[in-house]
Amino acid sequence: MDHYDFISIGGGPAGQSAAELATLFGHRALVVERHVLGGVVVTSAGIPTKTLREAALHITGFRARDVYGLSFTDEPCLVLERLRHRTREVMTEVQAAVRSSFAAHGIDVLYGTARLGPNRTVV
Repeated sequence: MDHYDFISIGGGPAGQSAAELATLFGHRALVVERHVLGGVVVTSAGIPTKTLREAALHITGFRARDVYGLSFTDEPCLVLERLRHRTREVMTEVQAAVRSSFAAHGIDVLYGTARLGPNRTVV
């Protein structure tokens, strides 16, 4: 049984920020994450949807298209695969940055589920 000064249930942006702040004040921090550090922002919400939005802006001409290497003359299946690939690349880069931040701050990570227990404990 380990002792931590701060435990976050969830490694999304709020859990990450709180754990980083705790370590800046010299506390030992743990984050319990069920899936991927960064939470839904990294896996299925903010980052992927914003990447696809930006791609749509590039393809339609609202932004420079060279980032994606796409045009209207490309086959739709090719366009879709390139969009998926780019989205995965961005997600991977952001996930790596989040993991790097946890490591740089000395935050321990435990993959699994947790809940609040009695007497200020986490199970």
